[in-house]
Amino acid sequence: MLNNFKDRIEKISFFLKNKNFDDAKYIVDQLISEQPNNVDFLNILGIIFLETEKYLDAEKIFKKILDYNSNSFEAYYNLGILNQKLLKFNYAIEYYLKAYTLNKNNYSLLNKIALSYLKIEDFNNSVKFYKESIKINKLNLDAYNNLGKIYLDYFGDINLAIYNFSCAIQINPKIDYLHRNLGKAYNVVGDFNKAKISLNTSIVLNPRYSEAYWDLGDTHSQLYEFGQAKENLFKALELDEEFSQSKNRYKILRAIGAYYMRVRDPVNALIFFDKSLKIKKDYYDAYSNLLFTYNYLEKFSNEKYTQILKNFNHNIERFNINSPIKIIKDNQDKLNIGFVSGDFTNHPVGYFLEKTLLELKDKVNLFAYSNSFSETELTKVIKKYFVKWNTILGKKSEDIITLIRNDKIDILFDLSGHTKNNILPLFENRLAPIQVSWIGYLASTGLTNMDYLITDKIIHSKDNVEFFTENLWKMPNIWNSYSPPNFKIEINKISPFERKGFITFGSFNNYLKYNDNLIKTWSSILNNVNNSKILLIYKGIDSVEIKESIINNFLKFGVNKDKILLKGFMEREDLFKMYNDVDIALDPFPYNGGSTSFEASWMGCPLLTKKGTTFLSRCGESINTNLNMKEMIADNESDYINKAIEIANNKVALLKLRNKLLSNSRKSNLFDFKLFSENFYQMLLDMKKIYLEKYSANV
Repeated sequence: MLNNFKDRIEKISFFLKNKNFDDAKYIVDQLISEQPNNVDFLNILGIIFLETEKYLDAEKIFKKILDYNSNSFEAYYNLGILNQKLLKFNYAIEYYLKAYTLNKNNYSLLNKIALSYLKIEDFNNSVKFYKESIKINKLNLDAYNNLGKIYLDYFGDINLAIYNFSCAIQINPKIDYLHRNLGKAYNVVGDFNKAKISLNTSIVLNPRYSEAYWDLGDTHSQLYEFGQAKENLFKALELDEEFSQSKNRYKILRAIGAYYMRVRDPVNALIFFDKSLKIKKDYYDAYSNLLFTYNYLEKFSNEKYTQILKNFNHNIERFNINSPIKIIKDNQDKLNIGFVSGDFTNHPVGYFLEKTLLELKDKVNLFAYSNSFSETELTKVIKKYFVKWNTILGKKSEDIITLIRNDKIDILFDLSGHTKNNILPLFENRLAPIQVSWIGYLASTGLTNMDYLITDKIIHSKDNVEFFTENLWKMPNIWNSYSPPNFKIEINKISPFERKGFITFGSFNNYLKYNDNLIKTWSSILNNVNNSKILLIYKGIDSVEIKESIINNFLKFGVNKDKILLKGFMEREDLFKMYNDVDIALDPFPYNGGSTSFEASWMGCPLLTKKGTTFLSRCGESINTNLNMKEMIADNESDYINKAIEIANNKVALLKLRNKLLSNSRKSNLFDFKLFSENFYQMLLDMKKIYLEKYSANV
């Protein structure tokens, strides 16, 4: 028997250090039997119960201590830990704050308070206590790391995220996840070379770190370094299966699908998106990728596509939230109109939106819900048109639903569809009495609660064969208006072929639209127009893999390599200027150009398009019809080829087309944002009228 008090205390310390809780408890029980009111012994017993997950017993002990000493820091502190372990973070905070009143200089306590606030997404208080903790302990690595995560994921302050991750690394440069976090921050800010350095460092420290390989693969993709992207993504998949119990497998499979899409391989992209969904059936990012990929396919099963839309809708999470959905009143002064997007920036959505918002701002109350931290000069311009601007990126789904419902929005527009940074699943939870899909995605969302999709009378005629869950709202002229550029661009009055001595065909679209059949069609044109070239401009098209892929496609159909001109990323103003070097813009199919076709028309560059059977494949037809350029609409592929050859070989006719377009474009519906805004406002009133009629009938 251990009679010596000091020896027994040392034994307890030894047993606790070595996780030998049974032997430690045996001695503590002896001591408590000798001194039943000794709070130090009771505290040790409570800690033993805590460590052995006997939480009710632990709680009784710590509360018993408070009966003896209501100012026991240790009891409050340990009750905080107990509730934190039980994921009862609000109770944990309550106990921690009582401990804090007794000792404001315990950095470990401050860390725990900050972490508990982080868990309930009270980010401001979390930041406050992490900063207090750092004041006490400058080497507080966890505080710096978690501050970095908050600034990165929730506040969008990338510079502060980078600063805090860097501080953590200075404290201990040998921790793998710190370098990965820093790499992710560099990725977000677009500093991909620094991201590569950080992520490679993470991998050197931990060669089995699948998440770091995954991020590194994505970084290489952003830099169009596709060989290295593929290598790292498949390495991430291998390691995740081997060492991580496949916890991230569905995400990595989606990332591999995105890689295949970037390298113009939609078939493999679909395979990997499908594999991802087989693991996680409600992974809506993979659904969005899968559905978006279908837009690029020329042939696919409509039945399968429709089933994917239905599966997407079926697997959406439904939230049971008490916040009421507004009921539109007939006599209200102004409509509250909301727009949800991650693209209120230098992006086609922003360009389509700018002047329409300017015209609407005095007629309705405009609300923005931005799912991005990014802001550009265009963001600053359009921000002024909104009565309320909300950044929703990083917020919980439940909080976004409550926020929008509480804003009493009458008509809510989704401007993303299945593109990046969408919140489509939340629309299915009904955020507003009227919900509409517009401009960001020109196909069905698949949502039963998306009431309308805006199109026009040209795009959606009797020939359209698409499946839609939405009701189609047909604008009288065109589905949207393009905001003229805010910079002055001179149009060269001398045509490109007169200046250069050869015909230049051009397309400045996303290279993913250039499928094998399209390039075959364009090759037939080039092979039948002597002294002709094709100019393709898009970011990444000049990368090694994509350049080789596209050139090889043309070579396969007998086109001389010298006829193919590829240029990568350009600033918007420079891109406009490049239309001065194009005689005829070639519209891709089945995925027509959008903003590029408007821009070509603004610059007086005639657009040759082909009729299609879907929204995406009829945009060019709507554009040229509104320009009164119907002679540039082909009925089929043969007609498309023949028209291109005929126009290119008839220089007089080409000059007439160019002059006609220059005369028509400025006064056309494409750029008449005042007329479009009037039609848009009338649409809002008509939607309200239909709603009121239905609501009255239901009541």
